[in-house]
Amino acid sequence: MLLSNKHAFLISLLAFFGTAQAEIIAPITNCADLRNISDYMAGHYMLTQDIDCVGVEFHPIGSSSGRAFTGTLDGENPMGGAFVIRNLSIESAGLPVGLFVSLEGRVSNIHFQNAEVKGAHDQNVGLIAAQADGAEISNITVDTLTLISPGHGNEHAAGGIVGYAENTTLSHVRLYSTHKDEGISIANLAPAGGLIGIANTGTQIIASSVEQLKPGKYFCIVEDCAFGGLIGVVENTFLAEQKVTISRSFARGSIETGKNGGGLIGRVEPYAYVDIDNSYAQVRISEVNQYGGGLIGQAKELINGPRGNITLTHVYAAGRIDDGRGIVGNYDKSSPRVKSVGSFFDKEATGRKYPGDRYTAHDENNKLYQSIGFNTAAMQSRQTYIAAGWDETIWDLPQGSAYPTLK
Repeated sequence: MLLSNKHAFLISLLAFFGTAQAEIIAPITNCADLRNISDYMAGHYMLTQDIDCVGVEFHPIGSSSGRAFTGTLDGENPMGGAFVIRNLSIESAGLPVGLFVSLEGRVSNIHFQNAEVKGAHDQNVGLIAAQADGAEISNITVDTLTLISPGHGNEHAAGGIVGYAENTTLSHVRLYSTHKDEGISIANLAPAGGLIGIANTGTQIIASSVEQLKPGKYFCIVEDCAFGGLIGVVENTFLAEQKVTISRSFARGSIETGKNGGGLIGRVEPYAYVDIDNSYAQVRISEVNQYGGGLIGQAKELINGPRGNITLTHVYAAGRIDDGRGIVGNYDKSSPRVKSVGSFFDKEATGRKYPGDRYTAHDENNKLYQSIGFNTAAMQSRQTYIAAGWDETIWDLPQGSAYPTLK
């Protein structure tokens, strides 16, 4: 209790003196300290030990003030690794739900164990933040997550880390589960992604992953459905310099959605620019009635008018798809929108013959869409990737009986 009182006193000083005391770092020693961050949303905070929030009714930080968190929260353990936040259960009625309602600062070096997030109707939901703008999230690990959101409609989303992200970078973020019967479970009636529900202008995912992704208690069946292993929907970014990027990242597991299911991205809007490089998906995509893709469920098109480019460089897909295509669920080969360099899908593992819709065997030399399907033996052959110029400083290439993995 004494440490907590000290913490509250520091927060009061920070709030009173403001930016003049910007270098003061307030210690976080328990779950009550964590909640008290809401008293000063521009402060600098550091975990000083593992904390357990079991039995604590935790409301999102910022839910009472309506302000974004612009400070820093760091859990680096000086003995190595990161401090742990266990059994964090976040719930709020009628508000966006996450550790932070809105994040514009930095969160880093924290390990979460057994986290649960329950969202409200028609609100963004994410473990770290319901919404993030200009935020940095790095060196985060999550061992077992259950995220439930009853929200529906294209403007609200659920993400394992962030519900809605703009100009935000996720780097070295890993979601997984050490429990055999558990996993990363996300249930939503609107766009959902393993890391980000909806990604907009300038958002980046770097060296991050979602493993043991599993279907939630319900899944979307309406027009706005989209579920991706990493991102649910990429919104219109309009300019190439504002593109959304996925680099050196992957997703594994399974998802269920009625429409727009993708191993990495559920749906890309028509004016969005996306670059994906040195990444892969081994995601089973089921219950899809329309637009299931090994990497992208739907690259949305306009019949007439401009469109953003999607660039795929040294990526692959190897997860079973009930109904769709090996790379992009709805790709039209006559469009220049999707450009691919040295990218592949496993025809046997996916159960798909072609990388995109209306793509036929004689189109395999189409330079605008040079994603090629191979049988499993070729997909697990090192020579396949060497011939395509894959970088062995980034990839551990297979010697047989395995797919490439990232170093």
